[in-house]
Amino acid sequence: MDTKLSRPAGHIPGDLDQPAGENVGHHALSASTARQVPLTVEARPYPPSWIDKLTDWVGRLPVPAWAFYLALGLVLALLLVSIAWVGGALSSDLVLGAFALDYFLSAMTFVYLLALVHYLDNSAAAALARFRPVMAVNDAEYNRLSYQLTTLPARPTLIASVLGAAYVLGTLVVRHPY
Repeated sequence: MDTKLSRPAGHIPGDLDQPAGENVGHHALSASTARQVPLTVEARPYPPSWIDKLTDWVGRLPVPAWAFYLALGLVLALLLVSIAWVGGALSSDLVLGAFALDYFLSAMTFVYLLALVHYLDNSAAAALARFRPVMAVNDAEYNRLSYQLTTLPARPTLIASVLGAAYVLGTLVVRHPY
């Protein structure tokens, strides 16, 4: 079956069958450079989501992305626990432990999902770049494929984010009414 997207495999840089230590030259891409696909605003099939804008910004920071996400999770957890403490929800040691764990896990889960999207986007871009030599597409088609593979559409992502936030807030209120 001819998909018009690939041609018979010869040598794919970074392939598992590649001899150890072989230099793949300009095809070697790091996770941070693999996602940098130049696409004009007019060529984008849809606008990027807030998550993509955030992960792109995090990728440009002078610190490792994991360090940013860890710090963000800890700050959010501390903020949630502080709000509960000031609100009087954390009055006894027993309740403090349960509430603190719930808020900590809620904050860290949110940040974990952001970090996971960041990691998966970079992994997908690097895999596509390794596959590029056997793809029968021009640069514009390749850039569009890369964009679609690594970019969430803005509107559905916003809707899913709002619904997810409502779910989390609803479960916290139902489980721990003030």
